[in-house]
Amino acid sequence: MEKYQPEGKFIHLGDKQTYEKIINTTGMFKLIPQTISGKVKLGQNWTEERYNSVINHLKRRSTKQDLDTVKRMEQFSLNCYSN
Repeated sequence: MEKYQPEGKFIHLGDKQTYEKIINTTGMFKLIPQTISGKVKLGQNWTEERYNSVINHLKRRSTKQDLDTVKRMEQFSLNCYSN
């Protein structure tokens, strides 16, 4: 604990009574997901003006990630905004 709390505001593990109950009731688990899913929001609920403003900003900034985001926004937009 000294490494993580150099200011010294901790109780040494040598004082077993303080930590014994906590340590004895602590469990370890390993989770292995079988599937992972997610939800993507890419401007579907924006006004056309807001949507186009963001698209134009991303195109001007033009990083690889920005251009990929624009591509996905245009691909998945339910509002079918045109630029």
